Amino acid sequence: MLGVNHNHSNAVLMEKAIRVAEQLLKKYKFVSKVGLFGSTARGENGSDIYLVIIDDGTISLKVLKNLRETRVFGQGYSSSRDSYAKMCCRQLALYTPGGFLGDFFQYIREIPRATDLVFLNAGIVQHREYLDRLALYMRDPFFFRNIREDILLFLAHAKKFGKGFPSFANNGVPSNLVVGQNEWIMGY
Repeated sequence: MLGVNHNHSNAVLMEKAIRVAEQLLKKYKFVSKVGLFGSTARGENGSDIYLVIIDDGTISLKVLKNLRETRVFGQGYSSSRDSYAKMCCRQLALYTPGGFLGDFFQYIREIPRATDLVFLNAGIVQHREYLDRLALYMRDPFFFRNIREDILLFLAHAKKFGKGFPSFANNGVPSNLVVGQNEWIMGY
């Protein structure tokens, strides 16, 4: 029996990323910027879409406030970017007509299905403390440093992604204290 191919052309992934970015900016007044990173941003075929959404704190700060201490498991989420994205979606559903059953989330679940929404407060551009706090909850303390190379900004007027996403505080590198805590916790 042949397995199901979950790879999609970059064109299909990019089209969906553009439609999701348009909806985020149109439907949610607290969203100011949408960025795309990962294989889709690099022009590769794949199976998923990763979006970074800059907001005014409506989603990002509520999710950050609800995160438990670093690496606490058994509370419904492990600490990682994927878990953070799921928490962001749950919070966003509270502001979405129909919640997870509404049109927006129905579209996200259509093929290609894997669309991660990572909400960040606009403070990540200037405040290293915010970056540090968020990095404590992720398995990869260099997540923001790593994605800064290929992240693209959604250009609503042109209906496409391009260069110009704001850089993160300290180029996405958390403080040495955070890096040390993550290395100790993860056993590096």
